[in-house]
Amino acid sequence: VTLIGCMLMEGAAFSGGEHTLAPAGAPLPRSFEGAHLGVSYAESIATAQRIGRIHRTSARHQTITVRPKDHHLQSIVYRFHRNALREMTISYQPDRIPVGYEGLLGRLKEVYGQPVIEDQEEYDPRPDVFSMRKTVWTDEATTVVLSKSRRLDAEHDGQALLLTITDRALQRAYEEERTQEYRQRVFNIPIPLSDAIANSTRMPFDELRRRD
Repeated sequence: VTLIGCMLMEGAAFSGGEHTLAPAGAPLPRSFEGAHLGVSYAESIATAQRIGRIHRTSARHQTITVRPKDHHLQSIVYRFHRNALREMTISYQPDRIPVGYEGLLGRLKEVYGQPVIEDQEEYDPRPDVFSMRKTVWTDEATTVVLSKSRRLDAEHDGQALLLTITDRALQRAYEEERTQEYRQRVFNIPIPLSDAIANSTRMPFDELRRRD
């Protein structure tokens, strides 16, 4: 049996023997290990405590990082928008996944169906990342992204294997709020203005302040 043959056999075993296929039009998953998109920060803390050890929390940035007990997983990061879970990023142990990225991609395609983007190379602006590949599934409510990256690392190859599940409505609301905050910060930078410009630009932001 060749090495390639062994890898394919391992991939088949990882797929679960009896294949779980995606029913036509089936929605993408919105939960993992008991955590559901849309639930509160407090509920997510309780879930994190059940599945592993909470490594770090940030109420300011509304994130929770947990180290799960499952040996396939390195970490799970929960991200929130206005106290609702908008995104989960699952970090896998690459050496625990048969055939690595390709094996996990094959399994996900069986369960989620054909992705809208498959194994696409992407540019990552971080200086220590020299390789990034992504596969994307999406429906009306949810986006799922499988990504594989390699970082320059003196001790090991720095491979990362991530699966991110995102609530699309919460993500849109989060991005819109961040955009508005950015516009407000830029507007607050003092610059010389003529009376005509000052009067024409003040009104929209005064109106926004009243709405807030």
